[in-house]
Amino acid sequence: MAPTTMRQKTLANDLPFQLNAIQDITDALPKNPKGDWLTMPTRRANGHLTTGPRPFGDIKRISIHHTAVEGKPEGHARYHIDKGYGGIAYHVYVKGNQIYQVNDLLTLTWHTPSNNFDTIGICVEGDFTKRQLTEAERMNLYGAIITVMELFNIPVEQVRGHREISGGTSCPGFDMNRVRNDLKQINMEMAYRRSEEYRTAAITQLAARVHHLQSMVARRDPYWEDAERKLFTLYQLAQEYELMSPDQVGKSIA
Repeated sequence: MAPTTMRQKTLANDLPFQLNAIQDITDALPKNPKGDWLTMPTRRANGHLTTGPRPFGDIKRISIHHTAVEGKPEGHARYHIDKGYGGIAYHVYVKGNQIYQVNDLLTLTWHTPSNNFDTIGICVEGDFTKRQLTEAERMNLYGAIITVMELFNIPVEQVRGHREISGGTSCPGFDMNRVRNDLKQINMEMAYRRSEEYRTAAITQLAARVHHLQSMVARRDPYWEDAERKLFTLYQLAQEYELMSPDQVGKSIA
């Protein structure tokens, strides 16, 4: 059965870089007292005015935005409410090194004129017609995009900039061809990390590392105490995740 709500989402597994966990701040953001995105009637793809979430299967694309000014999600929510919107217009919001979920992913919001029925809006804080994305902003943007791509099985070709979809704007201000090319490379790396080849190589490397550290401790090498600390940390982690007994399934880190 297709979901009717998509809140508190977590990052895609096997990203080849480390990111902070997604923070869902949807409930903390200002909402229009006349009706938020889920309670205000909005015209749907079939032409009917309806409240509530979109069907899961309607979502086919991702629309990328920038805010064009520096600020905070709360400020942008108030700005959008002043325009008559139900609340902040995006679904996912990137600020610096943090990804925020700012709406249920199934809400129909207004972020890309005439192209909102089937899109998820992802926005990065800043004006990227005036400056470049920082490395943290870029990696968090990519993490957010890949997470949404996997949730809805969206191909990379359907990750488009606001201006590519509806025109009449410079938004998001950065090169979307580079974004799509980078996403393809990241997806290839993630596919490799999920392969038997990668897991075999990782297991072999771990076994060799443990053997080397154990040899350092046994020989009382100059750095044997550091080697012992590392081995004992591995032991504690193995216990925590129930990995010490071969007849136990063990807890998953993911």
